[in-house]
Amino acid sequence: MKTAPYYAKARVRAILNALEKYHQFQETDSLHRLRVEIKKFKSVIMVLGHSDKKFDAHEHYLSLRNVFRKAGQIRQPAVLIELMLMYGVSGLPVERLGDPKKAADKFRSDTPFFMTQVKKLGRKLRPRIKKIRKKDINGYIKELEKYIRETLVPRLNASQLHSARKRMKQIVYLTGLTDRVSKEDRKFYSRMEKDVGVLHDKETLLELLTGLPRKQDVTAAKMLLKKQVAAERKEIAAKAKAFYQKED
Repeated sequence: MKTAPYYAKARVRAILNALEKYHQFQETDSLHRLRVEIKKFKSVIMVLGHSDKKFDAHEHYLSLRNVFRKAGQIRQPAVLIELMLMYGVSGLPVERLGDPKKAADKFRSDTPFFMTQVKKLGRKLRPRIKKIRKKDINGYIKELEKYIRETLVPRLNASQLHSARKRMKQIVYLTGLTDRVSKEDRKFYSRMEKDVGVLHDKETLLELLTGLPRKQDVTAAKMLLKKQVAAERKEIAAKAKAFYQKED
């Protein structure tokens, strides 16, 4: 089982590596890895915030969040375009998707600054991370589990699903640091966050289509998406109910 300092150090290296690779080769896979590694490091920062109420986790995450969001500005349009093709949607105004090329150019020019910020944050947090104990991780996971359960049962809270998904990911990321989470629970959170992610992409596209001018006929695509969103919410609710009934 890994220790928190070892895990955090590996995340910092992986973030720096992904930044450098994207700067050199502009591969979208590097951006995906970058965002995953940032989320993993965030989970450690959140443990610090949970265990030490004087520690402002949000403030310490801001520099990483900036990198995360700017990388997302490059990737998100491609995800939405793929969904548009899947549902036969065309003619969506470019400004609604953002400008990935402009975002990519700016990201590359900012990469040296991002790397400096990441190194600085890693050094700053190192002494605190060394003090993390298993009970701190377990306490934070317990808090995450409570939020997720309250979102999923007894009645699915659709407005909190995306936030619950972030917490599911954090549990999955932290399982290598503790034995609190069983293999069955980890599998549930891993599968559920993927289901919620697919649902969220469709909800995002539906929101974009709903805001289009009336002259653009996307009625068929919207109707199909609405049916799928409703069906997937029901399926998520059913899976959650079955899981927690088994837990109880």
